[in-house]
Amino acid sequence: MINCCLEELGVTFGFSGNVIAIDETDTASFWCPCYCAYGAEFEIYNLSPGTYTFVVDDPYYSIYYGTVFQFTVDLVNEPMGYYAPFVGSP
Repeated sequence: MINCCLEELGVTFGFSGNVIAIDETDTASFWCPCYCAYGAEFEIYNLSPGTYTFVVDDPYYSIYYGTVFQFTVDLVNEPMGYYAPFVGSP
């Protein structure tokens, strides 16, 4: 969930063992009275086979849903590691 008047989405990654932290920041210069679920695609190369947990630090998701957005990808059984959540579902 990001402010609907987004100008640019800033993203940084952090790696700690099998946890990949994704930090999202919006750069809206004008704040709309709404939040939107923007889609994003990332490609991360050269990960060893294993199970990885992605933790997304979204500035509004935890406030809206009361939980942190995270998901797990098993690169042993699914080497392409594709994950696509339903929009609006925690």
